[in-house]
Amino acid sequence: MKEQLENYFYDGMGPAESAKYHKGVLEMNADFQPRDLANRRINPTQRTIEYWHEKWRLLNLGPRNGHGMIEKLKEKMSTYRKCNVQDEFEENPFPVESPTTKRSHCVTTSKEIIFVDFTTSCDAESHAVPFMLTPCATGAVPVGIFVTKRQTEGSYKQGFHLILNILKESAFCNKGSPATFITDDSDAEISALKKTGLRVNISFAFSMLGSLCGGGFRILKMGSPNNSRRQLMSHFLQIMYAETPVCAEDQFMQ
Repeated sequence: MKEQLENYFYDGMGPAESAKYHKGVLEMNADFQPRDLANRRINPTQRTIEYWHEKWRLLNLGPRNGHGMIEKLKEKMSTYRKCNVQDEFEENPFPVESPTTKRSHCVTTSKEIIFVDFTTSCDAESHAVPFMLTPCATGAVPVGIFVTKRQTEGSYKQGFHLILNILKESAFCNKGSPATFITDDSDAEISALKKTGLRVNISFAFSMLGSLCGGGFRILKMGSPNNSRRQLMSHFLQIMYAETPVCAEDQFMQ
């Protein structure tokens, strides 16, 4: 029974989903009886399944943080490469290029514009996951991902360099760099992008737009009267949808 539950874990199911799925499997048996659900030999308790899952996870994926997590990543590197997932391991940061992200570099927009967005505090040790995205017909697709613990210029710069080392000349539709990076107003991000050696344009208007987005929503949230919020949002949208950086700046000054 433990082996059957572990097969569910290998399929990506967690403890709760595994318990629910296993119950459904039992109920589909031709000789199923309602009392079988109380038989712990064929229908383990939720607590037992959670214990088995934790043991399986520790063996196959390693601990959730600390040195053991890094060692498990090193151990798995050969397995990732057999699946055509390339990585450059420096412990901090740790970039990954999967078949999906590598295909995204064939999208023509990847040589024109790249969005850089950061998801912070992803685990108990507050790792950040920067995503590099390019527009497509469905919205956006990732072209690069790396994990870093230190949110500094040096860590960001190293992460971008490691991604480029993986992709080499195939990066950004074989152009080596996009025409424009769009990010928020983080000095560390902007400085790191400028120091990667890429031939990119990071316009002040894009940085200002990030500040306006954050500032605009803060104004609406921080005590502005309800009867003025509609007007404030109208002004905010005029800045957001301005056709040129000059128009956006004019709208902001008004």
